Amino acid sequence: MVATDLDSEALTETASQRCWSQERLLIRALDVRRPEAWDEVIEETSTTWGLDVAIHLAGHIQGAPFWTQPAKQAIDHLESNALGVFLGTAAAARHMVEVGQG
Repeated sequence: MVATDLDSEALTETASQRCWSQERLLIRALDVRRPEAWDEVIEETSTTWGLDVAIHLAGHIQGAPFWTQPAKQAIDHLESNALGVFLGTAAAARHMVEVGQG
């Protein structure tokens, strides 16, 4: 399994607190809005274990009603939760098509 976040240190702490198995886990910093960052994570994942399934759980949440938020926050939300999932799925699909499985 690969777990990613913009803040890999906080994610490492969460993994430790929740006793996630370190033997079966890669923790990486990932900005889901950057296609090249996805390519790097997909490559490392496939090299380490292979890649059969990709599940993307976006989690950029704003704690206020959307109509009160500045446009920048709305853009960040959409880029992470929609564009990030699209880019991650596309990167995984390209790899799966290339290797003929997944």
